[in-house]
Amino acid sequence: MSFCQKQSRTKIKLMIFWNAHMLGPIGFVLAAIASLVGFWAYLEKIVGL
Repeated sequence: MSFCQKQSRTKIKLMIFWNAHMLGPIGFVLAAIASLVGFWAYLEKIVGL
């Protein structure tokens, strides 16, 4: 992986973090809810509920 690719990937991560920061607590709450929903769906798939 070249240095340019690494740099752009970091830039994307920073942009995502900055957008979440601009949204404030709401953005982080939405992200947490989305990850929780994804986690439960993943658990259900494993357990087979």
